[in-house]
Amino acid sequence: MISLRNLFEKLVPSTRPRAGTEAKETATASQLLCLPPETILLVAAMLPTPAVACLALCSRRLSHILGSSSWRSLRGEAPDVRLTFLASLENDLPQHFVCQECVCLHRMSTIEWPRVITRHLGPRCMWQSLDYRPLFRSRYKIYFPHIQLAIRHHYCGTDNGLPLEAFQHLEVENDQTERRTTLLSINAQIVSKELLIRSQTWILLPWSRRDAFIDELVENSLSLDICVHTRLGPIKNTLVSDLVRSRLDQLEAREKCQIQTLQCPYCWMDYTLDVVDFGEQGFAVLATRWINLGAGIGSADTKWQSHITVCMARDIHQSHTLGEIQVAFEDHAELSVEDLTTDNKQKLFSRRQNRLVCQGSDGHVWRWDQGKWWYLAPSGPPERNFWQFLMDS
Repeated sequence: MISLRNLFEKLVPSTRPRAGTEAKETATASQLLCLPPETILLVAAMLPTPAVACLALCSRRLSHILGSSSWRSLRGEAPDVRLTFLASLENDLPQHFVCQECVCLHRMSTIEWPRVITRHLGPRCMWQSLDYRPLFRSRYKIYFPHIQLAIRHHYCGTDNGLPLEAFQHLEVENDQTERRTTLLSINAQIVSKELLIRSQTWILLPWSRRDAFIDELVENSLSLDICVHTRLGPIKNTLVSDLVRSRLDQLEAREKCQIQTLQCPYCWMDYTLDVVDFGEQGFAVLATRWINLGAGIGSADTKWQSHITVCMARDIHQSHTLGEIQVAFEDHAELSVEDLTTDNKQKLFSRRQNRLVCQGSDGHVWRWDQGKWWYLAPSGPPERNFWQFLMDS
């Protein structure tokens, strides 16, 4: 890809110092504009289409010399060529990013943080595309632009992209009809230029619902889906129920069981599944997942697609060592999985009042959606109202 700066450096004499002031850069631009139009056209004829379009944006005179053909030819190019042009513009527009779905630039302010549960979903091309959900019943979703912006923030600093804090999330669903309490926590790390997610799910049930819950898992694994392939895909639909039944049998027989790390053969994920006995308070199914969402380079990335595509060939991705994603995340995590489990266990039993904002018995501030969901009130940017959303769009 040819940037505007590199293009100018190739056109001006090599004696020009690289670290110049604004005055020198202006003088350089003036020297470029002093070239005869024929010379500029000859130079443009040797450049790729995205570079010619960028050159036409440098000034009105260059736009007049190059004419509208640079724009017309760009419209007829393949999406990859137009994405190259937009990526060049993105370098000079830090508050924008290239959308690979609709091949255009979007303002970063139109993209909500994943943890912000809101009806303002951002650009249409985003919410019409497939998303990753760590739990089907949850309203927490990750779209591909979130990965793009997280990687961008990692390399470009605080004024660009989304911080890892944007992915931190904790919610509790208290379903009194089903006598079930579900907790979901999410946090993220960037390791080896890729976005890794750790999610942990607790499902607390009374012992009287033991058999009924297993039957529910057999008929509909959405109650505890490990990934999209156990939810809707080709994996045996009794996998989750078999794991839960086996662990419950071991628990009731007071057998010692070492928790093993498992992996899905269709997506980049490691996971563990356990059952915890809380005596008279019931039992809880505990699932912890470590997911590799990829480097955010392209929406066709195999790692990203493996989490959102149901019908995929087995081993379509390069097989990773069992536990590789888990180890990579835990080696960089501020909070160990053991500490996370202890903390989530406390929040699972926290008592919360039916108020829009309340302080739970665990000392944390919770937000209530006036239904059966509570969200741990995070720090960070406030949710925008509808008019702010329209202004940013």
